[in-house]
Amino acid sequence: MEIDLSFWHLIVLGVLALGSAYFLIWYWKKLGQRREMLTPTLYLDALKNLLSGEESLAYQQLKMVVAADSGNVDAYLRLGDILRHKNQLERSIQIHRDLLLRPNLAEAEKGLILRSLAADYLHAGDWDRAVKTLEDLSGQNGYDAWSAEKLSLAYEKKKNWEEAARAYARLLKVTGEKNTTYLAKFHLLAGRDWVDKKQYHEARLEYKEALGFDEKLDVAYLYIADSYQTEKRTEDAIEFWKKFLGLSPRLGFLVYPKLERAYFELGKFGEITEVYSEVLQKDPKNSYALLGLARILEKRGRASQALEQYVAMLENDPGFAPARQAVARLLLEQKRPSEALRETEFLLDSLVVLRERFCCSRCGWMTSDYFFLCGTCGAFRTARLEPSRKVSAPPSD
Repeated sequence: MEIDLSFWHLIVLGVLALGSAYFLIWYWKKLGQRREMLTPTLYLDALKNLLSGEESLAYQQLKMVVAADSGNVDAYLRLGDILRHKNQLERSIQIHRDLLLRPNLAEAEKGLILRSLAADYLHAGDWDRAVKTLEDLSGQNGYDAWSAEKLSLAYEKKKNWEEAARAYARLLKVTGEKNTTYLAKFHLLAGRDWVDKKQYHEARLEYKEALGFDEKLDVAYLYIADSYQTEKRTEDAIEFWKKFLGLSPRLGFLVYPKLERAYFELGKFGEITEVYSEVLQKDPKNSYALLGLARILEKRGRASQALEQYVAMLENDPGFAPARQAVARLLLEQKRPSEALRETEFLLDSLVVLRERFCCSRCGWMTSDYFFLCGTCGAFRTARLEPSRKVSAPPSD
């Protein structure tokens, strides 16, 4: 009997094929079990590395985690966050946006994704998308301190002062903070915008709103007065300049020239003397108030008395440049050139700053203009008058 070898070949091949299939199934099951065992450990290691600041190592581990378990939303979320920290914003945004497209996300997961996506947009300076994402987040989970603060920041960057103030008010409510002074900032900014549009009445309404949050906000009185003066409402301007002086007599040099002009326009120049006297009652050594009184003596033709006043000021504050300039000028007028030259040389040698300067107490930014918002770090109400440099009087002849 002849055996059909081709038949047996088929049988052998079939057995081998079945055996291979069985082996592959067994192998993949074992591999899956091994991956299931390794993934949680790897994920925990990644989290530990994140906490210890080892972001690069954590990033590699998280990539392995999502390769083994594409359903690990938190691992993807953290991968996107790491990319944001590395300024790879397009990739971080893409990861977080893709996560939002997943079906059957738990509410908590969606909230975390929106939070990370909002952080991406904030980091990128995309304020429009940041606002929308933060509003979506707040609409889903309600406002928390983080979302309210970031929403206020985003609206501020968009120069939407009303919404920025509303979001900041929510922040105060969430945190239980009672101090509402910071809300004044947004009304000051809104007022400045109205001034740029020459809408001075609307500007004053905003400034007065700011005073409702902080009645000692001196810059608001200054802005109100200046807006009145722009509209030629001189008596109203004087009222608010004097209120500014009442709060900040050390900053009187910002308004004294304006007050002098205003009283002169009204034919009441003598009343400026009362203003200086009121300041000196509170601050007897106020250099600018003393300077103002000495200048009035000059205008009344009493130059010798004015010179005595200037010299007395310099005995108290040798570095007060306006008084020393006045002394040099009057000495020249009195035909005393050598003494005038001595005063001028002193000014040059000591490098006295001729204008007062303001410094941000937070970052050190300096400017000659009084400010309520730092031009560098954006801090609110950090303007401090730069202390005068202590110098010695020039030697006498």
